Amino acid sequence: MNNDTSHISTFLCKSKDTTLAKHRPISFMKKYTILSSLVLFLLLQLMENTAAKSSSPHLHRKSKTKTHRKRDKRDLLHRYTHSTKDYFDRRKGNRSEDVVEDNKEDELKMYWLRGASNSFTYQPSASPTISPAPSPPPTNTCGMTDELRRDMILLMLENLNPDPDLIYTAGTPQHQAAEWLIDQDLFTACPSDPKLVQRYVLAVFYYSTNGDSWDQCSQNDATCGDNAPFFLDRNFLSDSSECEWAGASCDFDGCIIRLEFELNNIAGTIPSELEHLEDLEILILEQGNLTGTIPSALGNLAKLETLDLDFNQMTGTIPVELLTSASQLEVLDLNSNGFTGTLPTEMGLLPNLHFLQLHANSFTGTIPTEMSNVSTLGFAEFFNNTLTGTMPSGVCDLFVTGVLNLLAADCFPNPDTGVVELECTCCTSCSNFKQREYHEYESLVNLVKKRDSEH
Repeated sequence: MNNDTSHISTFLCKSKDTTLAKHRPISFMKKYTILSSLVLFLLLQLMENTAAKSSSPHLHRKSKTKTHRKRDKRDLLHRYTHSTKDYFDRRKGNRSEDVVEDNKEDELKMYWLRGASNSFTYQPSASPTISPAPSPPPTNTCGMTDELRRDMILLMLENLNPDPDLIYTAGTPQHQAAEWLIDQDLFTACPSDPKLVQRYVLAVFYYSTNGDSWDQCSQNDATCGDNAPFFLDRNFLSDSSECEWAGASCDFDGCIIRLEFELNNIAGTIPSELEHLEDLEILILEQGNLTGTIPSALGNLAKLETLDLDFNQMTGTIPVELLTSASQLEVLDLNSNGFTGTLPTEMGLLPNLHFLQLHANSFTGTIPTEMSNVSTLGFAEFFNNTLTGTMPSGVCDLFVTGVLNLLAADCFPNPDTGVVELECTCCTSCSNFKQREYHEYESLVNLVKKRDSEH
């Protein structure tokens, strides 16, 4: 599949440019045909007015209705256009390069007048027959046919995914979202709507996270808006603005800036299409059943301030792209998952990071010394991992500046070996993996029991 869509204008949330094509130069042939047709039209008008004055008004109205006269003009213009093309076609092979434009115009006029004078007459027609005009194809609220609307929307959506085939593969969240947007959504978004992209992205998010199984405000939840935290909110995939959907919030321009769900049975995976919510500032999907990894595409969210994914079942590493591009990140809360790997040195590139929770995962290695560069860090928890080594002295120095208030790590001796896993002389709270492992498991079990009792 050819994925070259550079000629298509991608509609971002605040985009104003809806230009789909540029003007192209008009050929000499087309210019000449247009100009000659205009001259002919004026001549016909003059001839018709003269004929009307010299003939009986009654006979004129009876024999030549306004519709018939328009048909004759159209036929004549059509014949003139084709005669002109035929003339040039005949002369194309033997035309001299030094023919003067005036001679060319005279020859063209004579050629057409000879043919037109023998084929067109203003004598009234004995029994005019009018063929019924073909019915125009039905249009929708976008002012186009449903087929054209579908093709234009699909072409735009192909440009949103590195694998456009997902849109056409039945059963994928991308395919389900596209079918809903085009055929089922009563909102009937048009291809020129700058909010069409974010509406599609939220639909992909819904299907990627098993939206039909959410505890509240799924597509068919009749009680959505009756209970906290979604009072007065609308169902996801309802015919209202996506800004009114549960868990979503917009700015004054109608662009999504917040997506928040907690204890709502959010499952499945986080779709990479969220990167197209270019104004997103807060993404909170905690205490659910999410699996999979953190999409590296989230690093393209330049305005992201909060990423909270704690108490899920996610795996993989912390994507470097998230740390190098999301420079506005203030809160990174990933505790109580199954994340692995080492802590990237790029964590020291977050100039605004204030709240960091990485505990209760399976991170290995040491705490990078680059963390000392995060001068805004006020709250950091690293315990219940298998981190080793020593807490960087630069991190401890943040207590001196008065910024850092809490620092926790596995700095108690391991009960099996008696060895301290992570040396930390400045930590405000110490633990070891085995002690914390039981307490975290116990808290999760109690949390699930509480949720089940409420339902």
